[in-house]
Amino acid sequence: MALLLDGQSCSGMIAGVQVLLKTDKQVYCQGETVNGKVMVKGGAHLQKAQQLNLTLQEYWVDIKPENGVFQRRALRKRRDEMTIANHFEIRPHDETAFDFSFRLPENCRLSGQNEGWCLYFQADIPLALDPVMVLHLPVMAVEPINYIIRACEFYLQMELLSSLYIPVNDNNPRGGMQMAYKFRMPTNMSGRLDCIFLLMRQDGCRGVSVIFRKFISDSESCKLFLNDESTDNKTVRYVFTCEELFNSSGMPDLNNIASLVASQIRQNFL
Repeated sequence: MALLLDGQSCSGMIAGVQVLLKTDKQVYCQGETVNGKVMVKGGAHLQKAQQLNLTLQEYWVDIKPENGVFQRRALRKRRDEMTIANHFEIRPHDETAFDFSFRLPENCRLSGQNEGWCLYFQADIPLALDPVMVLHLPVMAVEPINYIIRACEFYLQMELLSSLYIPVNDNNPRGGMQMAYKFRMPTNMSGRLDCIFLLMRQDGCRGVSVIFRKFISDSESCKLFLNDESTDNKTVRYVFTCEELFNSSGMPDLNNIASLVASQIRQNFL
């Protein structure tokens, strides 16, 4: 089954039918459009479905006192929905792809330990328990990390090779959004440095924490940095404050961001 870009995905078997749900990106910003495909491949036998449905859902944990004790309730609310197909026949070994598109609210909830957004796929199969699949969507605030990436690409002409979303887990106890990016350096900044790795964490309203680390070759992946604790390659941490990210008018200062990134690279790696 053909895939899309390097996005989030989940797959499963529904009544003998293989289903793959895939998005076009690994992580989304507030107000962005989530595009993707639902890909269905038939099994050994003909299968029929009354409907194939996909919904965009928001989820969170509500904590309220009841009888002097705080109770936690997991809540989920449908924000948008679409019917992918009606009276659908899935013939043996046939492959069918359905496009979908959902727009996140401009100031929507960000992803966290127990809150965020997901795509909820459900098939209405006659005389059967309706099967479901859930794909979680990492959502981050719209501005700071995106501005750093734009400054690297358009002002410094650094080529983005790969990216990796790092979910909230035991290895990321502080929570928040983390993204790893690998760039190929432009000729005027390369020298002994072929590639640079940036690990970014949005630190609330205080700015963005960035860890710089050099890569020796294009073949090394972002996961190598996360799994390798050796000190062979120098690592530097820099925090972009809000004053450095935005000018006096509150607009993103891409030129200043680019200058600071270039300064850190030249000072520590070249």
